[in-house]
Amino acid sequence: MSQFCSYVRSELQLKNFGCGDVHPARFAYSQWRMPVGVYLAYRFLVAVYVSFWLISTAIDAPVIYFPDSNTQFSWASFLTNWTYFVLALYLILHFFVCLFYCCKRRKQLCCLPDMDGHKQLFNELRVTPSLWSGDYHPVDSVENSDNYYGRQETTVLGTPSLPILHKITWMLFTTVSSAALMVTLVFFVFLWPQMGTSSLDMANLQEHILNSVLVIFDHIISGIPIRIYHYIYPVLYGAAYTAFSAIYWAGDHNRVMYPKILDWNQPGHTVLMLLLVAFVILPILHMCFFVIYKVKLFVYHMLYQDRL
Repeated sequence: MSQFCSYVRSELQLKNFGCGDVHPARFAYSQWRMPVGVYLAYRFLVAVYVSFWLISTAIDAPVIYFPDSNTQFSWASFLTNWTYFVLALYLILHFFVCLFYCCKRRKQLCCLPDMDGHKQLFNELRVTPSLWSGDYHPVDSVENSDNYYGRQETTVLGTPSLPILHKITWMLFTTVSSAALMVTLVFFVFLWPQMGTSSLDMANLQEHILNSVLVIFDHIISGIPIRIYHYIYPVLYGAAYTAFSAIYWAGDHNRVMYPKILDWNQPGHTVLMLLLVAFVILPILHMCFFVIYKVKLFVYHMLYQDRL
């Protein structure tokens, strides 16, 4: 119990609002100790796949017509497309993070990571950037060493500063995770029953089902941590779309893209739904991903405990 309380106190430190105290290699290596070249190939394939469907749907339906309200909507006005764009952006950035790492370690592309180093990296320990060269040791003081990109820099408490590209990737990862599941839930609970069809075309399949499948699988395979306080990122993302929808609706009051959810012709109901999403649904979704992250670490240590 004391260990659990200590962990909770550590997790709820205010510093965890930010994106730091994490070794950059966690963005370039899979949780499951596969060769970095294999992980890079995976990141390339999913980035290309999602980018293809993003461009395809934007070209095929730049304008969407709602016959019930006799209103046209631009492709970029829907939360579904916003979220699919963020998913594509995250996957592209994550690929480049891995690519930059591999460019410095071309000889290690087909090799399994060092077992001891991989264990310590995913044991939530602060480590020196020399972890992957085989001479891992925890440190408690300031020292100079080769950083993630091979340059010399000062590290504090053994953790190299996280590059800005990694921080953006981390925030996008957290944001699109909850947002993708939210899009899927809204579509199947509120919108699909009104469509009067039992089948989905390829665009809806990609943006409303496979989006969440890709996000969940990425959580399983990725080494990026999930922090409770990062729930604020999908909330800010939702607030940005809410502001956009109000401005978009102000130009034409027939522009109701999400009836029964985001309808500014019924502001009281809309505000109630937004509060439900922000303070109930999104926290639940975010905590689901936090649980996945912790279960993943537990399974990892159970699988490798005899070899660690």
